[in-house]
Amino acid sequence: RSFAEDGQGGVYVGVSNAVKHIDSAGVVTTVVTGGALASQFQNGVGVDSAGRLWAMGASGLLARYNPDLSLDKQFTTLSSPTGLVTDSVGNLILLNGNSRIVRLSGVNTLPEVIGSGSFSRIAQETAQTVLVSNQTTVQRFNLATGAVTPLVSGMLNNYGAVRRTDGSIVTIDSGRNEMSFYTATGVLSDRFVGLVNPKGVLFDAGGTLLVV
Repeated sequence: RSFAEDGQGGVYVGVSNAVKHIDSAGVVTTVVTGGALASQFQNGVGVDSAGRLWAMGASGLLARYNPDLSLDKQFTTLSSPTGLVTDSVGNLILLNGNSRIVRLSGVNTLPEVIGSGSFSRIAQETAQTVLVSNQTTVQRFNLATGAVTPLVSGMLNNYGAVRRTDGSIVTIDSGRNEMSFYTATGVLSDRFVGLVNPKGVLFDAGGTLLVV
């Protein structure tokens, strides 16, 4: 177990899936549980100068709680990241290998968890959204809210998606050797077949579509 003083004569104790508090009278309460702490033992707990509780899970997930014990932010270690874009203010947005979407806001900052999901590719869409993909689907991720919106499904071997200047989306399916065009809401509008094992798609500065 891990322990930390609360500054008022009590202690916080990190246990499996939770952090407990023992006050000066010996009363034990569970103060935070589940959510960011689920399915992992808490190897470290601490309280910072602002009165925020920190809990470090065995999986590398670090959770910070406000003084009222509401979840503030989550952080994680980088683990085999598979994709990277920059947002509108220059932060790095990465797909982490532990099924987390993380943000790096500068040098000497912790990777902040802003979403979750098993994705292998990421592409910029708008100032507030990115396109995230796995082998069979393309989804829209909102950087501000963390909401995920399904757009395209049923692909055999997706190798990414990009946004056109008109807001529509282009996808590459290596399993079917085809390129598909969708509206901004994910409705199929056109399809091009006959590609040979395509591995990527992007637009150059002039708006020309390039396929690897």
